Formats: sequence, structure tokens, C-alpha cells
Amino acid sequence: MKNIYNYIFHRETFELEYEVRGLFQQEDTLLPILGRGGFGTVYKLRNNLAMKVPKCMEYGYHIREEVIVMKLAHSDFVLGLVHSFDVRPELTVLISEICPMDLEALKEYCERNFDAVPLRMVQFIATCVCKAIDHLHQLHMAHCDIKDNNVLISQQGIPKLCDLGSAHPLTEDGESIWGPGLVNFTLLKNLTPEVLTGTSASWRVDFYALGVMLFELLEGRILHLNVYSDTLCGLKFPASVKPLGKILHGTIIYTDTDYVFRDLIDSLVCWLFDYYVNDFPDDLVTSPILSIAQEVMTNDEMVLTPLNEHSSVHSETSESDSDLAEILAFYNEASDG
Repeated sequence: MKNIYNYIFHRETFELEYEVRGLFQQEDTLLPILGRGGFGTVYKLRNNLAMKVPKCMEYGYHIREEVIVMKLAHSDFVLGLVHSFDVRPELTVLISEICPMDLEALKEYCERNFDAVPLRMVQFIATCVCKAIDHLHQLHMAHCDIKDNNVLISQQGIPKLCDLGSAHPLTEDGESIWGPGLVNFTLLKNLTPEVLTGTSASWRVDFYALGVMLFELLEGRILHLNVYSDTLCGLKFPASVKPLGKILHGTIIYTDTDYVFRDLIDSLVCWLFDYYVNDFPDDLVTSPILSIAQEVMTNDEMVLTPLNEHSSVHSETSESDSDLAEILAFYNEASDG
């Protein structure tokens, strides 16, 4: 049976590689886009498959790093790798299961139809993401980029953590081997104070970002950090760094929602444990997001986009990368002073 399985797998992957290479050889290939990320574009293929292609040849290494992590992280709550290979030297493509929507699209759907994301759905999402994070941490890896766009909803309505190319290997103590300087491709509002100040990075970055994400799901709005003072300890902030004073000193003002956030943080562990024990479906077939995912998959009307325009060689600069560099430069200057 094992030999038969291997034969079928190799035959199917060979046919898949042949098909994808043919797509890249055509100048006018058009494919529907499922999503765009900082390093690559995800296209819809046949047979419920998705293909991630680096935005440029220089980002091919990021896809290769992601493949390595995906091969290790087998979980119901982490995006599943189907196959990966080099279309040509330095141009790696990643083929995965298809997911019709991400968490941001789910929020928009719920706002249109229910005014807000239902509580049971938030509980289900939180539990699934926690299980994905815990799985990665047991493998001594931190995701380091937990956000709405990186939580996909599968055709079965299961939240799955994706975009593992930024995952950091962890020491036995849970600290990032690479350090805080390389946590540079995520949202500033999702970063822990110790990362923002360049002090350290650890497994805590994932749960901090999860807390921000859950707050936004429950409140139905983005956590804007735009209430700040111009100075901290007598020092002038650069424009993009001003909100950090409120993060680092715990003086962010959430208007009338402050109690919601504090209550969520205080009871998060008990809340998740109670939900997992009492309500979390055993077979995952009863996912509260199942009907929505199937509806989106059925009514999907995606625009066709040229494939090869994203695989040329050029340089790009990450906005979040430059922001973090400015922040770290500011705090280094402050500490020297």
C-alpha cells in the first residue's frame, strides 16, 4: 500500500509541476488571485489548490523558508502544504490547500450580515489559533506575524494559520534565536513593547498579537494607536513612533471600551479553556464558519491577473521594515543620550 501511495503521489505531483511550468512559459497566462502578501501573491489553481509565487526573484528565499516550516508543522490549524518546487532557479512556488477567505474578509462578511462577528465564532477562531500557536511553540518556533490576513478560513470552515516564512526559531527558554531586529514584517500595533524597543523577542509576541486580534474581533474596529503625547521622558518622537509612548507606558485610551479589553485579558485563559472543553467540536464538521466559507467559495468572483508580472527581478522595500528601523534608531539614540 505504501508503494502504491508513493506512486500515486509522485505521479500527481509530476503532473502538477508540468502544468505549473507550462503556465510560467506562457506570457499571457491569467489566473484568479486569492490574496497578496508582503512577499508573494497567491493564485487559485485547479482542484481546490492555491499557488504562492514570490513577488520578485529576491523574495524566493522567503518562500523556501516557509516551505521548510510547513513541512514540520502538521496540524489541523496550520495551512497544509501540498507541494513545492523551483519553476526555475531561485523561483520557488508553494502549492497548498485552498482557503476561500481570511479573517479580514470574514469580519467584513459578518459586519454586513450580522453587524458583528458572533461570539461563538470568535471563541472558535481564538481556540483554533491558540492550538496553532501552541503547536508551533512545541516545535520551538514563534510565528511572529499573527494578524487577520494570516488566519485563513478553509472550505470546511476551519481557521488555519498561514504565512510561516517569518517564523523565528526559539531557544529552550522561548527566546527568538534571531532576536527582535528581524521581527520586521508585521503590524506595529501587534508588536510587544520589548520588540518595539529592541530588547528581546520570544514566544510572547504571538499571544500579544492574538490579544490585539481578539479585541478587534469583539469590538468590531481596528485598534488605532493615535492618542499620544509628543514627548516621552523629554525626548521628541519621530512621526511614526509617537504612539509607542502609550504602548510602553500603558496609557492607551480606548474611550468606553477599556473595560472590554481588560476583561478579555484577565479571563482569556479560562475563557478559552472552558470553551475548548465544553463547546469545541470534536470532528470539526460543526464549525460555526462552515456555511459562510461554503457560500463564499460558491459565489467567488475573482479577477483574472497576469501570472508572470509578479516573478520579475526587482527590489522592494518593506514599509514596516523601514518603520521598525526608524523606531530602533530612535530608541538607540535615546539610550545613548
